Amino acid sequence: MAFTKKDGGVRPIAVGVTLRRLAAKVACRVATTDCLTHLKPRQLGVGVKGGAEALVHGARQYLDNLPDDHVFVKLDFTNAFNSVRRDAMREAVLRHAPSLLGYVDSAYGGVTTLHFGEHEIDSAEGIQQGDPLGPLLFCLVIHPLLINIQAEFVSGYLDDIGIGGQVEVVAEDVRQLEQEAKALGLVLNHKKCEVIGAPEAIAAWNTTGPAFAMPPLSESTLLGAPIQSGTGVNSALASKTEDLRTMSARLSFLPSHAALYLLRNAFALPKLLYLLRTAPCSDSNELAQYDDVLRAALASLLNVELSTAAWDQASLPLRWGGIGVRSALRLAPSAFLASAAGAAELLSLILPGRVLAVPDAAVVRVGATWKALCGGPEPVGGCRGKQREWDEGCCKRVAEGLRVGADERTTARLLASCAPDSGAWLSAVPIASLGLNLDNNALRIAVGLRLGAPLVIAHQCVCGAPVDKLGQHGLACKRSAGRHLRHNLLNEGIVRALQSAGVQAMREPPGLDRGGGKRPDGATMVPWARGRCLLWDATCPDTLAPSHVQSSATMAGSAAAAAEQKKATK
Repeated sequence: MAFTKKDGGVRPIAVGVTLRRLAAKVACRVATTDCLTHLKPRQLGVGVKGGAEALVHGARQYLDNLPDDHVFVKLDFTNAFNSVRRDAMREAVLRHAPSLLGYVDSAYGGVTTLHFGEHEIDSAEGIQQGDPLGPLLFCLVIHPLLINIQAEFVSGYLDDIGIGGQVEVVAEDVRQLEQEAKALGLVLNHKKCEVIGAPEAIAAWNTTGPAFAMPPLSESTLLGAPIQSGTGVNSALASKTEDLRTMSARLSFLPSHAALYLLRNAFALPKLLYLLRTAPCSDSNELAQYDDVLRAALASLLNVELSTAAWDQASLPLRWGGIGVRSALRLAPSAFLASAAGAAELLSLILPGRVLAVPDAAVVRVGATWKALCGGPEPVGGCRGKQREWDEGCCKRVAEGLRVGADERTTARLLASCAPDSGAWLSAVPIASLGLNLDNNALRIAVGLRLGAPLVIAHQCVCGAPVDKLGQHGLACKRSAGRHLRHNLLNEGIVRALQSAGVQAMREPPGLDRGGGKRPDGATMVPWARGRCLLWDATCPDTLAPSHVQSSATMAGSAAAAAEQKKATK
């Protein structure tokens, strides 16, 4: 596969046969553990959880405390993976991971044929991008380059290398690294290498170091994340906002359920989360713009009007009664603080002592923002590195705020939406063949009922009762056709479940009437336990029915519990 790089170049990705990839993944799992003590802490690109995030946090802290005579250099190799010498790779494997030697000789001992469309290409050098073992093999080859660096700060993530220290020391490190890299088949791309520092340091670098690019610190990035708040963060967030706007327009061509699933699980916060965890985005006004686009996209896909209260609820996780389409503005502080806390151990290994002695200014600023959103105590101990622990207090405050001053019906709805498994349907993959796909109108009603969004125009029901714009009357009206439909669908689901388990079942079997016209909804055709058949009787109580709403506003599930007791008695 030939993918286009951002700069217009080509990135070749080789997809190996399944058995080779499987064997490589198994070998990688074992070998990475053995090699980790050798590579860590200078190389964090393999086997280190949160390694990329830790390096971004480390670079930001280092640059925040950069003396006037120090610089930070980012190095870039030309086509690194595809250029490294295979004999050097074999020597590195023999030295540090001899158990991999058989695989390496099999996969790289000869010329490999790559198929690209109708063409065949001989792969005779480098590590094939797409090989699950490729990152580990590359790291083993270039690790001597990192070990020989004398500067005070070294950050290695695969072929992305950062060096920080005094100008003369860093310049000498770069010259030595470039010379040693040529022996491995690697060449520095001076046009893509960057040097960052104070004007005095840059002037000194121009007399001693190579001619590298010199971007302003506010626009510098590392591993795809802006290093400092300001222009770089705003530009990154604006780009993500534009991507979301483009994607939401394309999702409108899909069925609503599929579009919602993709938006929630792939195209909204999942695309933004790395940026939120590595950069102090809470300082940027662009987060509000992102949320506005996300809110508009959600309202369009669902065809519902999202008031401020409905959006606040929708942006909560399922466990707090939302639909899991998270607000970037509210999640950003928790994500950043959790990432920074989780990176603390790694940073203690890679940052010089003078930097570790100074509190991280970005963490202090974002911490104040989080305190204003949450109002509770910070997580302690090992929980500090878990995003959910930071996020839980913020979610709780929003959820409880929605109930302040709410009437009984609203309170009952909010409590029911937080009940265990009440939002499980939102996590189901919308597969029509398995009966898990809701049509557009069913999804609109389901989400609207959960969020308390308007569903209909106010009118009068055929029973004579007024129906407001929330449309909840039809769930309990005795003349509503929907009650019978829900009952039938529930029983059909029970029958399918039994039949899928190999148990034959029948709806409303004849001969079970005791004389009062009452009979169960279904029975198994064969014994279920102790030679006796299973009977069931289903009902669909409405949490918001006038007869239930008072108790439902006190405890979630009370309407179902009462209906269950009545059925058992019947």
